[in-house]
Amino acid sequence: MDEVWVKHRIVNQPQRVAMKRIPGFSLWWVVIELPEGSRVDYHLETRVGEHHSDFNDPLNPNWLQARWDRPLSRRPSATRP
Repeated sequence: MDEVWVKHRIVNQPQRVAMKRIPGFSLWWVVIELPEGSRVDYHLETRVGEHHSDFNDPLNPNWLQARWDRPLSRRPSATRP
């Protein structure tokens, strides 16, 4: 993979956040500061050469299936919809 982004719907945040790769590994990471109680609908986008792919986070078991079949990340104290 050449690039990876987190794509989300967070108010007052860029909707596409570039992840960083740990050199020598296939591990990508990013830190996004969120207010207490936040819920985030997100998915991942990758680029290999000129090919872009969007997909759900395969490591997140929390899914917001009612609307977009997207993973849901929750901060402590967030309530389920």
